[in-house]
Amino acid sequence: MSSTAVIRPAAGPTGARRAVAPLGSVRWQRAGRRPSAATYRRRRLAALGLAVLAGAGLWLVVHGLAGVLAGSAGAAPRPVAAHTWVVRPGDTAWGIALASGATGDIRPVVDAIEAQVGGGPLVVGERISLP
Repeated sequence: MSSTAVIRPAAGPTGARRAVAPLGSVRWQRAGRRPSAATYRRRRLAALGLAVLAGAGLWLVVHGLAGVLAGSAGAAPRPVAAHTWVVRPGDTAWGIALASGATGDIRPVVDAIEAQVGGGPLVVGERISLP
């Protein structure tokens, strides 16, 4: 057995009635009142919260998959030099050692730079890890 409710007539000079709708399809009209503005705000806030959570979850999944595909997940961390110097035109081992902020005798720093480049000339764009 299906219940039906008559929707209130449309406002207008003709006085024509609207069609009969099944009960429950227009729930707020059955009770004769609309939900309050606070109810709409709560619903919108809940929808916004769900959208933010879905976006954060998607971001985590995408970045997690990117890490797995790049091979960084589970890989052993590499030791990182305290400072890295990118060689520019005109740089010398002595100039890099002086600019590194080493105090005292800089000859060990120059020797370390020379050992990294194999005793050859510095190449522009080459990365040198400074002790």
